[in-house]
Order: sequence, then C-alpha cells, then structure tokens
Amino acid sequence: MSLTVVVSNATNLPNIEKFGKIDPLAIVKFAGSKNETKKISDELNPTWNETFTWDLKGKPLTSADSLEVEVKDHEKIGRNR
Repeated sequence: MSLTVVVSNATNLPNIEKFGKIDPLAIVKFAGSKNETKKISDELNPTWNETFTWDLKGKPLTSADSLEVEVKDHEKIGRNR
C-alpha cells in the first residue's frame, strides 16, 4: 500500500521579489520525510507535474496522518522564502 501525490501546478502566486519574479518550488511533507519539486524560474503560474510516492508499509491512512504542501521562492543565497 502506498500514498501517491501529484504536484501539478500553482496559479497567481504573489511576487515577493523586488526585481524580477519568484522562482517557485513546492515542498511536500509526509510521515517525517519531504520531497521537493524542481524550481521554475521567473514564474507566477508554475507547472511542475511531479509525482511523489510514500510506502505505507501495509498500514492504512488514518485521520491522524497529515500531508503538508508549501510553495516557496527558491533563493540562490540564504533560505528559501
């Protein structure tokens, strides 16, 4: 048994850059692990179409399980915002 998540796209992301546009990437967290999409340069409406799979080791999902998705601006220097 596994959990498969498809990160398709985002639309109308806020542009937090002073110059140019953001370089968005999505971070998906589940069961203590995380996966990141590729960054899309200078785009407020990114399309990733990336699939992530977690092995549930035979256990069904419960209401206590959670999945977190964050979209951040990739930074070459410093932390992603």
